[in-house]
Formats: sequence, C-alpha cells, structure tokens
Amino acid sequence: KARVAKQYGCSLPKLDSSIPMTMQGAWHPYFQHLLEKRGKKMTKISIELKPGSTALTGANMGGKSMALKTIHLNAVLVKYGLLPFAEEMSCPFFREVHLLHDDQEEVRQGLSSFGGEVVKIREILSSLTEMPSLIILDEPARGTNPVEGTAIVGGLLNHFKNRHHFLLVATHFDLHDLVGIYRYQVKGLKELSFGESVHKNVDNSHILVDRLQEKMDYSLEKWDGSIATGDAVRIAEYLGFTEELTKEIRKLLE
Repeated sequence: KARVAKQYGCSLPKLDSSIPMTMQGAWHPYFQHLLEKRGKKMTKISIELKPGSTALTGANMGGKSMALKTIHLNAVLVKYGLLPFAEEMSCPFFREVHLLHDDQEEVRQGLSSFGGEVVKIREILSSLTEMPSLIILDEPARGTNPVEGTAIVGGLLNHFKNRHHFLLVATHFDLHDLVGIYRYQVKGLKELSFGESVHKNVDNSHILVDRLQEKMDYSLEKWDGSIATGDAVRIAEYLGFTEELTKEIRKLLE
C-alpha cells in the first residue's frame, strides 16, 4: 500500500460519517496509463457528492464514463483501506459502493440490456441498510424509449433525493424540471468554434477524433439545470455531417 501510494502520489483520505464525499484532483491510473501511451494527459476531476441525488450530464465523448469509474475506483480503494488516486479526498464510510454500467453479462443470459439494468437496480435497492451506500449509474434506461427512460431516471433521482445514501447518475435525458437534486456537467468543448472545417481536409477519422479530444475539457462543473444543447451537434458537424444536414438538425432545436 505504501509503495503504491508513494509511486502515484496518493493522498491520505479523511473519513467522517457527517461529511460529504469530496474529491479534488482525482484520476484513474489505468486510463492515465492508456492516455500516456498515446502521448496524452488525463484530466483530473473534482466533485462534491452530498447525501441524496446528483445528476451528471454532458455530450458523448465528454468523458462521463471515465469520470464515474474514477469516482467509483477511489471510493472502493478507501473502503478497503488503500489510499485514493486523488490530491485530496474526504468521505463517509460507505457500506457498499455500486457501479452500474453497460455490460453484456445479462444479454448472454437472455436479458435485454434494459432488463439487466432493472435486475441490478433491484438488487442494489434490496441491499441498502441504515449505513450510507454510494450508487453510481452510468446512463440507466438508455435501452428504452426516451419518454419512459426520462421518467425512470427522474424517478430514481426523486426516490433518493431525501435519503442518506449517495446516488450519482450520468444521463442524457432532459431533467431540468426536477427539483431538490444536485447537478454537474462535463465542461465540454472549450472553444466557441472549431475554426476551419478540418473534416474537409482530413480523411482519417482517427485523426479527427484525436483533434476533437484535444479541444474537449473533461473537468466537471456545477450546473444550474438549464436546458443546454450544442456540443452533440457540433461534434457531429466536425466529424463529417454536411452543412445541409446540420441546418436541418439545428432547425429542430430552435
């Protein structure tokens, strides 16, 4: 434990049953290793989670899943007595730390991805006790229609918002009408414009994706819940949607 902490610059966490879960400058060493092999640097994340419900939003390619796995890893490390990969961290002692993300185990057993999510969420709910648990859900209900999916995710957030457990949900669904929940978003594209239409001059899609990732700000910030659109359309335009198609899409957003 000491060797790992020294090698990676891990910090000594603060544990207290009455405090929120706070991470400053947290990272995931596996993703850091992968990015460094490609000559890139991982963005450290900072977040504060209070008892109740927190929603995380942001465009695809915005790093939400990586952020969730970073939070999950460090919470699990602290639970089992290892130092977290974070400059600072404080949290209560969680009885359980759950992460629900897309995998194919239930599909192989004959369940749809949505059915598998329902089974996992049911198991999580049945395991909760008087001690707080951390529950992290990566885009739940993405496999069902958006009307019911929005209601399911909103129902989960409302269900936990006044409880002593910590629920963190990454989602694309429109939840701006919900009250009493905490909200974060991935900052996303740092520049107001991409400049020249690079996709017209580059045929290699991998180069386009790499250049797009360099423009993304993967850090997290508090969000006021207002309706926000733009990053997804701009990403599609940058990666090759024609100007004519983009205009049609933007008309529907007006």
